[in-house]
Amino acid sequence: MTCPLPYYLCHVAIALLIAAALWPVLGLKAGLAAGAGFYAGREFTQWQSGLPFDWKGLAAPLLICGTGIALTGVL
Repeated sequence: MTCPLPYYLCHVAIALLIAAALWPVLGLKAGLAAGAGFYAGREFTQWQSGLPFDWKGLAAPLLICGTGIALTGVL
């Protein structure tokens, strides 16, 4: 699958899709946490297998999902 956006924005989009899929079942905060956790686990396993650690690929979903979690507590 190819994404027309920069790869780290594609990571954000997939994390948000995971969150949207889990939202009806587990709630918004749990969905956002799962989306961010997916990319944390993905980057860790790729790093463990010898690939260079991808900070942009990890930071982008964590930043967006973390902001969403923080805002749901405020709103």
